[in-house]
Amino acid sequence: MGVSWRARLDGKWRILTGGLLLVGCYVAGNAIKSALGLIIPSGILGLLLLAGLLGAGIVRLAWVEEAASWFLWLLPFWLLPAFVSVAEDKQFWREGGIVFLGTVIFGLVVLWGFVGHLAQWAFAKFPVDSLEPGPLTEVEQRRAAVEIAEEDVP
Repeated sequence: MGVSWRARLDGKWRILTGGLLLVGCYVAGNAIKSALGLIIPSGILGLLLLAGLLGAGIVRLAWVEEAASWFLWLLPFWLLPAFVSVAEDKQFWREGGIVFLGTVIFGLVVLWGFVGHLAQWAFAKFPVDSLEPGPLTEVEQRRAAVEIAEEDVP
């Protein structure tokens, strides 16, 4: 037997609501940028807003995780027209193609290095995964041992 229609609908609604939350954060970032006249891109402001909402526990990661995965999967398709237009411009490649490619490759290496170091720092500073229970304190271990002992008594 297959997946029930409710489970399929829940998955689609989860993607839709997560997508709406992500787009809402972007729109809110755009409104903040316009209202305050900031030079920071609205996408970055929306990302910071989303990070704040996740950190405060107002939005749960499970609500936006699947939609974010879909957005990441679709990202190359959204950027494809820009890549094609640059690739077709022969004049651009003759005049500054080597500099452009060198800049892109250098930027990617720096970005990967920065993100890698940032991730290592974050994992060392915050070793507890929010979805996994962390190591128990001594008090929690004693309490769990007492609960288990009480369960074993007939």
